[in-house]
Amino acid sequence: MSHLRQCLKQDSENHQTKNPGDTQMKILVVEDDPVASEVLEDDLVGVGYEVMSASTGEDARELIDSSNFDVIVTDVRLPGISGIELARSVIDSQKVPPRFILISGDDNVIANGGILGLDLGDFLPKPLNLKHLLAALRRIYRDRSRIADSSAAELERHLAANSRIAIRELPEPLSLLESDQTPFIGVYGPAMFAVCERLRRVAPFPEIAVLVEGETGTGKELVARYVSMVDQTNEGPFVAINCSLFNSELFAAELFGYERGTFTGADQHGKKGKLDLASDGCLFLDEITEISADLQARFLRVLQERNYYRLGGDALIDAKCRFILATNRDIVKLVDQGLFRQDLYFRLSICHIHIPPLRDRKEEIHPLAVRFMKSISGSWLKARHVETAAFGLLERFSWPGNTRQLQNVISSWGLFESGDTLTAATLAGILEAQSAQSSAIPVAKDPTKGKTFSIGDFDSVEIPDKPFNLAELDEAIVRKTLRKFDGNKLKTAKFLGISRSQLYRRYLEP
Repeated sequence: MSHLRQCLKQDSENHQTKNPGDTQMKILVVEDDPVASEVLEDDLVGVGYEVMSASTGEDARELIDSSNFDVIVTDVRLPGISGIELARSVIDSQKVPPRFILISGDDNVIANGGILGLDLGDFLPKPLNLKHLLAALRRIYRDRSRIADSSAAELERHLAANSRIAIRELPEPLSLLESDQTPFIGVYGPAMFAVCERLRRVAPFPEIAVLVEGETGTGKELVARYVSMVDQTNEGPFVAINCSLFNSELFAAELFGYERGTFTGADQHGKKGKLDLASDGCLFLDEITEISADLQARFLRVLQERNYYRLGGDALIDAKCRFILATNRDIVKLVDQGLFRQDLYFRLSICHIHIPPLRDRKEEIHPLAVRFMKSISGSWLKARHVETAAFGLLERFSWPGNTRQLQNVISSWGLFESGDTLTAATLAGILEAQSAQSSAIPVAKDPTKGKTFSIGDFDSVEIPDKPFNLAELDEAIVRKTLRKFDGNKLKTAKFLGISRSQLYRRYLEP
């Protein structure tokens, strides 16, 4: 009898046998030691799992691309790409990736941040304790079952069986997270559940900065608050600052604080900065890609040294907070364009989390809509029923503003519906107006408010004899102007005589 079967026998005797249903999961074992791979595969098959194996990360990737696995059990050290690189490439390329269980004899793999932020089922040290492996597989199965049995399925049954239903009779959406972890965030699908699992794993490591990337309205601040809440080490305040609201000088004063008399108009007693106010807590920096190159360099030093000076001060102050940073931009593209420091990005990429847009997680639209309805029921939502056909309109809408836009639409629907029932016709009108607003191109007024070049000023410009790409010339001008103003988008837009939104839409959005 193998060691694994002995473990299972002991588990059975202790009434800790696993759910027989979890053996329906399909497992890939990635191990370059042929003896260890054969033993592990044989024992897992003997328990009842469907198992395949690969000896390299490249071979594993081919199998993953051609077959559906629930769990990948992989050694970290492999010939060619490592187990961590394999996990990262699969997680980044699949909407709902398989869960990974990484195995390593290096205790520093977790400490150095190499696996933080990955959608892991667990990390197990070598020598492998097979009982712990089985326990990890059971946890993954429970998570998967929780998703499959979520209240979203019950809600869909109610919608399919009725053309009109009382709002109070709609099933209360139950978040996939534990109830004590969701006072403000609802998670109703596997993609967001995977995001929260990755965040939960980084929570015990407050010294590691978290970078959250996602479109506007996806809930970046909510997930930042989630990390802060599940962190049991820091009990200080959650302090948020929007980097795009300040110019470089004001932002530095807000972030670092200043001593008395530092600059004209400063508080005569000086002022603590957000770094100080967030001590023993969490500092959330939204739109971090908006800060200037100079501030990027100064902030990188704070991350590396964990200390800073107030403006005008000479006392070194410890930075005793967790850093969570967010952006709605493609930060890798900004690095490639020279608009964001590569060394700062590398520092932040240890735990880089991407929040999928709502259009890529349609399974969450209906539960979120019901949640928002129930939250305003009895206030400005006077209707007591809803036409279930309206939920089809919600699902088919593209939601460029993501969850925030969905919440606003539900609020408008409840506010302007005049009858006892929220109708599909009223919702259709609201969504049509939203579509028109999203596609409208704003007409920019002259933002420079001063002397600008006229068309005639360019009469002397020499045109090349060889054909050239006008779009590329436009982009080159924008890049040079951005460098001229140290990456400041607002100043760049004003200089070019366009609005900031036009700058983003025409030249910076992917």
